[in-house]
Amino acid sequence: MKRISIDYYFIGLLGVISAVLVFKFQHLSLPYFWDEAWVYAPAILEMHKNGLSLLPDAIPPELSRGHPLLFHFLATVWVKIFGTSFFAVHSFSLAISVALLVAVYFFCKDFFSPLVGFLSVLMLAVQPLFLAQSSFLLPEVMMALWTLLSLYYYLKEKWILFIVFASLMLLTKESGIVLLATIGIWTLFENVFLKKEPLFKPEAFKTYILIASPLLVAAVYFVIQKIQNGWFFYPEHLGMMTFGWGIFHRKFLDVYGFLLQGQGRYLLFISFFFCVSFFWKSLSRIEKIFIPAGYLLATYVLFNVWGAEDKLTLFLVLLIFARLFQTVFIKLYYENNTTGKPLAVITVFVFLYFIFSQLNFLSLRYLMLLLPLVIIVVFGVLSIVVDNKWLLAAIAFLCIVNCFRQINKYEDVGDYNLSYVDAVKSQRKFVNFCEQNNLYEKKVFAGFNSGVNLSSTIAGYRNTDTKFTQTTDTLTNDVEICVFTNIEPRADYDSLMNEINLEHLTSFEENKVWIDVYKFNGYVNDSTPHIFVPKRKLKKI
Repeated sequence: MKRISIDYYFIGLLGVISAVLVFKFQHLSLPYFWDEAWVYAPAILEMHKNGLSLLPDAIPPELSRGHPLLFHFLATVWVKIFGTSFFAVHSFSLAISVALLVAVYFFCKDFFSPLVGFLSVLMLAVQPLFLAQSSFLLPEVMMALWTLLSLYYYLKEKWILFIVFASLMLLTKESGIVLLATIGIWTLFENVFLKKEPLFKPEAFKTYILIASPLLVAAVYFVIQKIQNGWFFYPEHLGMMTFGWGIFHRKFLDVYGFLLQGQGRYLLFISFFFCVSFFWKSLSRIEKIFIPAGYLLATYVLFNVWGAEDKLTLFLVLLIFARLFQTVFIKLYYENNTTGKPLAVITVFVFLYFIFSQLNFLSLRYLMLLLPLVIIVVFGVLSIVVDNKWLLAAIAFLCIVNCFRQINKYEDVGDYNLSYVDAVKSQRKFVNFCEQNNLYEKKVFAGFNSGVNLSSTIAGYRNTDTKFTQTTDTLTNDVEICVFTNIEPRADYDSLMNEINLEHLTSFEENKVWIDVYKFNGYVNDSTPHIFVPKRKLKKI
């Protein structure tokens, strides 16, 4: 009799998925938070009411925000089957997140090993960013899924499936064009500089046409959008693009710090550079020194030397990273093309998307697209240079535990960590207070998120259908109630508190999330004693 083979790694994958489902079950019935509440949920419910369609005019532009509508379309199909409850809608997002975990496992299993697949899935599953986004009615996890599948079928040269999934990616969000640009640049670089082939080789043109084919699908959508709405891309989003060096400097550090160091990932990257240096036998002595030293030097210079208008220092840092890329990924490419090429292509994409993020409106949740990819790169490289699988598992386990310790820890409130759970609970209490005290016709000064939760029945915070008619984010003399919260901190909080007379009414707190509610008694005059002391301080943003 043949001995039955048990795939323990696949069983481990199922175990991780089960743990994520159990953990996220408690969050599925929560009201919508932030962008869910004011744009995505209303958009999907609008399509649910009007009928399924992928055409731009299926929902108003202020709800679609000019994005292609594949995410909205698929979510509406789910809603039509399972209903419009918070549990049902958030289950749609969780199902996509499970699909992403499965895709990560099989991507790594195919190119590296089942162990790398299991470790990558486990590392992704303990990331606060993933755990937060995994049940949000937002397209970031879906974009990560389409991106990974597009990369997989490009690397396998299965062009029909590549075109299908790359088209799905572009019909979910325009930013998918960065992946096509990456694949085109890499293919040209590989053909000319690595394979030493002629620039105008006929076979290469066929490949470039196949890579660009999904653009035709997206182009059709945006031409229709131009006809129906009068513009190709949403004007408000174009207005949010920034090219100043000062803003670029701030965004660069925010993205670099969050992606490579935040939520416990600093140990993952430190381990990566030191393990590559220590265990990779084919490296020269100079290369072994340069790899960890270059990473630490570049990080130190970025956060301690680089100034807002300093272009030369950034150029030198990018040269260091380019040399690191050549030392690690081009060397891996030559040693083993099957495993080295995926790592190199992913790394180029991460860099280009990193730069792309600096030029557009930045929300840290957008980096969800990069998170599984950087994890795959780290564990993929370590699996090549660390011969002993038990040692590899031990190194990965330390990094995973360090991230696991950060799951419920946060300093800032947002949709990129689990602080949103506390934010939702505190907002519920705040809205209930406003209802119980009959503030429906009072002029309430509050941030955008609080205003949406007061005014929208879709968001899920109100217990009655009575509308709050006078919410505003502008402080004027006729305001009656002031609301301050660290869910949406104000840059002028400290100075504002010294200019206005307030009477503290109540506060709501959930761990580090707080909302303070005040009665507004007008502005401070020179002749009016001002003895008000704010309940707390907000850090500068």
